[in-house]
Amino acid sequence: MLRVSFKSWLGGWQEWGIIIPLFLALEIAVGSIEQARWITPHPSLTLVLVLAVLTGWLLGKSRLPTIVIHPLAVVLGAAVTLWQASNLLPSVATTSRVYQLLLALQSWWQTTSAAEPSQGTIHFAVFLIFVTWITGYISTWFILRRQNAWVAVSLGAIIILVNLGNLPQQHYTFFFLYLFLALVLIGMTNLALYNHWFKKGGISYPNRGLFYFMAPLLCFSILAVATAWLTPEVRVERLETWVSTETLWRKDIERHFNNLLASIPAKQPFLRSNEQGALLFGDSSFDQGDWLQGVVISEGPLYLRTRMHDIYTSSGWTSSHATEQMLRQRTLQTEADGIAKRRELTYTVITKLRTDALLITGEFISSDIATSVQTLTPLSFDIDLLRPDDDRSLPPDVASLADSFRDMQVENKKIRLNELWQLLPEDLTLTNAGTTYYSSDEADYAPEPVLDSAQLSTIDITRLQPASSNIVAVTSFHPLRPDRRYTVTASISSATPEDLSEAGDDYPHWVKDYYLQLPLALPERLRQLSESVTREAKTPYAKALAIERYLSQFEYRIEVEAPPQGVDGVDYFLFTQKSGNCVQFSSAMAVMLRAIGVPSRVSRGYAPGEWDAATGSSILTSKERHAWPEVYFSGYGWVGFEATPRAGGEQEAIPVAGGRLESLGLRPALEDEEELDNWLALLRWLRGLEQPERREWLESVGWRQEELDEWLEWLEQQEQLQSDIVAKGSNVSDAVATSRNQSGIILFFPVIVTILLVYILWSAFSHRRQRLVRSDYASEVYRKMYFLASLLRLEPKSQQTPLEYYARLASVFPRQVEALECIVQTYVERQFSRRKELDHWQRGMLRKSWKRIYPAFLKRLFHLRY
Repeated sequence: MLRVSFKSWLGGWQEWGIIIPLFLALEIAVGSIEQARWITPHPSLTLVLVLAVLTGWLLGKSRLPTIVIHPLAVVLGAAVTLWQASNLLPSVATTSRVYQLLLALQSWWQTTSAAEPSQGTIHFAVFLIFVTWITGYISTWFILRRQNAWVAVSLGAIIILVNLGNLPQQHYTFFFLYLFLALVLIGMTNLALYNHWFKKGGISYPNRGLFYFMAPLLCFSILAVATAWLTPEVRVERLETWVSTETLWRKDIERHFNNLLASIPAKQPFLRSNEQGALLFGDSSFDQGDWLQGVVISEGPLYLRTRMHDIYTSSGWTSSHATEQMLRQRTLQTEADGIAKRRELTYTVITKLRTDALLITGEFISSDIATSVQTLTPLSFDIDLLRPDDDRSLPPDVASLADSFRDMQVENKKIRLNELWQLLPEDLTLTNAGTTYYSSDEADYAPEPVLDSAQLSTIDITRLQPASSNIVAVTSFHPLRPDRRYTVTASISSATPEDLSEAGDDYPHWVKDYYLQLPLALPERLRQLSESVTREAKTPYAKALAIERYLSQFEYRIEVEAPPQGVDGVDYFLFTQKSGNCVQFSSAMAVMLRAIGVPSRVSRGYAPGEWDAATGSSILTSKERHAWPEVYFSGYGWVGFEATPRAGGEQEAIPVAGGRLESLGLRPALEDEEELDNWLALLRWLRGLEQPERREWLESVGWRQEELDEWLEWLEQQEQLQSDIVAKGSNVSDAVATSRNQSGIILFFPVIVTILLVYILWSAFSHRRQRLVRSDYASEVYRKMYFLASLLRLEPKSQQTPLEYYARLASVFPRQVEALECIVQTYVERQFSRRKELDHWQRGMLRKSWKRIYPAFLKRLFHLRY
């Protein structure tokens, strides 16, 4: 008796047929976390899951009240969490490890409460352990007590989707394994539920029914996994944009989670815009590596900016405080006034890594995705009329304005608001004027407010500026996943060297406010060197070229060391190190230009990648990560320069702002392919001429020999590019063939599965035809009727006979009385009479009776009128 009771307590095959798939499915989910190795050392989540499922199984079978079971499970989970997390700490004694764990959690809580990035990883380990425990326990509880597999499937899906969403694609196999086991778990749970219903009605579930159920279930699961594997990722861009623009509170939540997980290393490459806030000397991550970053489709190679830096310090560059402006799809950014020689350019970027930074060239206008445009916050100036010494911190034009206000106070004791506005130039606006009130002797008749000059002490004014020329960065509302495509429209300069040479030094005040800043501790010898190098140059453009030529004599080197503490980075590069990468060269050019009064800044992003003329695209890798200076020219805006020698030596303006591709030896911006072919034919003809004939032709068209040499060099580059494309053609063909073979193998797998499924269904249909002649067909029809009735909660009572059960069903379905009587009567006769076989007429009557009753049962099940 004891053995029978213990065996019953252990459960039958139905119960273990659910527990085993449950554990395997959840193990796939937590195993994906263990495989990722988010932290080191990593807790054993498999052991925690085993203990959680075992606890859920034991408590699910116990007779304790629920109000006791659940708190007990939480206490046990906390104990397991404490035990596993303390094992990750280096202390030897158990009590010492527990104490160390509590101190670490206390420190983490204090850091989190202060909204600062957390340090250490022990809190993340505690989170993983406890979530694994709760998931295993709750899933087992609902499986045993409620026969509900969806809770387990949902919890496991959340775990695996969140984990895989932050991992590279090679880990996605875990999802398909989980999907297969989840489908099996749902099917086995339903099978166990049906078996329970059959037993409740006193009918044994046929063993062959298990095969008929499991075979289609496994085939369907395999087919579903294969379909999910081959189905391409579908992005609902409008929905993503709506969610991003209408749920801005998500950014606060993401920022909070970023603080919580600040010390957890990322497993999936993620280029965050806010992580590019500083450009430091000694950064050797530029100009190296083959890690694919993106593909750009445009009319020619472009310099693409991810962030602009305007503040120089001795250790590198940062950006001033920026204001965010949300732009929806196709929303136009205001263009700056008074800027000539510009044209619009549209290009497309295909990302190859997760990022929220848009790649921008020139001045941003619009994008086909919703964006957040970060622009420099307009500067405000506080004028203290009682302390003239404070004017030393003000720009010259504002300091002069402050003197005018003081002169008015001396001449007039009372200043009206309209007089203040009249003195302000167009690029300044009044924001505050100290403490203002009506004068007592003029309040009754004054047509407008009057300020008592004795009380006016401070005036606050703000500089107006064009937003499009002061963009720090453009970001997307939500991170862009790999292979996401977006299109940008920008305004780029088409000014020629002759145009830039005519630009003077009459810069707008907002330009001088931001882009002439230098540290007070800048070494004097650096200023002297800048003046010496540009002594012969008369225009800002000539000065920029002079500094660029001077820097070309320095050695280019990728790996560089940061300058010593307290030493200016540019001074150390020019006078001591004399070698560096793009950070040193771009910083040196920008600082030297500022030292002689030419506004400049530094941009970071990507240099032009490998250009494919056939497809009109360029590939960006980590090798193209780059930094370059940009110079402001009055009337023409910002123009980029290539200061790094490895990029071509003595180039002039670069395509990021000028569109002058010929200055870098790149394809000219011709109108169409026919014009380009004609140009190539002309250059080849000139190359074949003898030197006297070539000189005569140059004189006839007014060209210099240097210009022709540049074009001939460009021609050689184009021919070399075409030969490289042809050489790569065979490799591409091989890769495509290999990809097709792999795709064929993958496609062949679901075809085989489908054929197998069709075969099984056909076998089942053939078996159904054959079973009509067997003696148990009446029992099977009766069981099916019982099953449908059970769904309607019309199962027979334990004391009812089949005929009494028939009378109950007939009262509910009066229109199907004859069909019900046929099924029940035939079933009783086959069960209790000596004759077991059915003749042809009886089989036909059973088929007709079943076809009459099951539509009525289904209509009642779905509450349809009939």
